[in-house]
Amino acid sequence: MTTLVGPTPNRALAFDGARGERTMGTIRPAFFAVLAGLLALTPSASRAQAPSATPVISHDALSSCPKGELVTIKALIRSPIGKRIFSPAVFVRATGSRGLARVPMTPVAGEENSYQAQIPSGLTQSDFEYYVEAFDVEGNGPARVGGPDAPIQVKLATASPPPPAPGLEAVAENTAGSSEVAIREPSAPARRWMRTAGIVGVSAGAALLIGGVISGGLALGAKSDMENATTGAQYDSAKTRGEHAALAANVLVPTGAVIAAAGTALWLIDWKQNRDAEKKTVVQVSAGPAGAMVLMTGHF
Repeated sequence: MTTLVGPTPNRALAFDGARGERTMGTIRPAFFAVLAGLLALTPSASRAQAPSATPVISHDALSSCPKGELVTIKALIRSPIGKRIFSPAVFVRATGSRGLARVPMTPVAGEENSYQAQIPSGLTQSDFEYYVEAFDVEGNGPARVGGPDAPIQVKLATASPPPPAPGLEAVAENTAGSSEVAIREPSAPARRWMRTAGIVGVSAGAALLIGGVISGGLALGAKSDMENATTGAQYDSAKTRGEHAALAANVLVPTGAVIAAAGTALWLIDWKQNRDAEKKTVVQVSAGPAGAMVLMTGHF
């Protein structure tokens, strides 16, 4: 048998020339060290191939909202390994500021994996920014849409122009080189009810006044009968008729007067508005090479 000796004793290798075989000597420790290293690498490779356990968030980013209104932020959040979602939240702040307000997200009833948060109106008074964050119950995460260093930007929506004043109708009229806005009062047919109500009121009031006057006359006649009565029965009968007639007169006259006055007022208002139905106020803005001009015409 021939023995080959390397630079160190640990590298010795025995060779049996007669039998044509090699046998391991003190080289065994090095062999097992290499094997242990290979085994140590195997778990890392397995972990690299395993799917991520971080929750997945799907969210349509908000870009604008009305000023000072409650805003709802919604997102779909799920765990790829089937774990329960824990502590989802929206972090929001005014654009350019440093502090963040945490608004918890709650599950949306009837919508699987859906969560929402209500941003208070106090946080939507100016442009703001936000991001969505979630973990699962085992602490996997955070999953985010946006982030502290790259939040989603939200601009306040431009306010719409105010509507015309009640009882007025705005009409835009554009011509070459100018812009006109005409303000007209409602057309006469829209106010016909006032005339009808006025006529009914005057008629009903007049009828009540006439009834009151007649009742007053009956009361006076009963008083005369009381003075001319010759028996107690005649006196009592005249007194009863007089009291009833006087009560009717006291009710019908003032009631009729009020209703007639109200009807007259409605009739006069309708007449005045009909007279001014063609009133028109026009604001004209003209622009040209020489400058701009504002012209207002109409009845005031």
